[in-house]
Amino acid sequence: MARHKSSGLSLDFGSGVNDTLGEIKLARLFNNLFTYSKGNPGVAMNAWLSGVQAFDDKVITWKAPAIKDREVLAEIPESWSHLCLQLLLHKRMNLDKIFRTVQLEKGQIISSLAIMNRLQLISVRGNSIYYLNPNVEFLLIEYIREREWI
Repeated sequence: MARHKSSGLSLDFGSGVNDTLGEIKLARLFNNLFTYSKGNPGVAMNAWLSGVQAFDDKVITWKAPAIKDREVLAEIPESWSHLCLQLLLHKRMNLDKIFRTVQLEKGQIISSLAIMNRLQLISVRGNSIYYLNPNVEFLLIEYIREREWI
């Protein structure tokens, strides 16, 4: 916080009042971010960055992330689960590698990847490199571990 305050920026946590959180409330806020991210600093950083709602006149307006309901992951088609598992294991994959590792028809793979990309379950770099969306990757990891797939 000392570094933040030295920048001259103010924080607004949606109440319209800048920097009004005391030490304990601020610690609770960051503890909630830690809990949300399951201790993963990359996820915590993404949650912090995605919570920035506006920047105006040296005031950053920030909103805490909503707790994601990962039970919705149980509703995704089995073919998507296989694709997510492979993307989790390989991190980044091009179409050729996906075709080699996933035992589905090419048309079904391409269709599934397009829908998963529109739903922001996965991301595509350029037109050829697929990877899990970092904002949902940790939820998928939990889901996959609960199912004992890894």
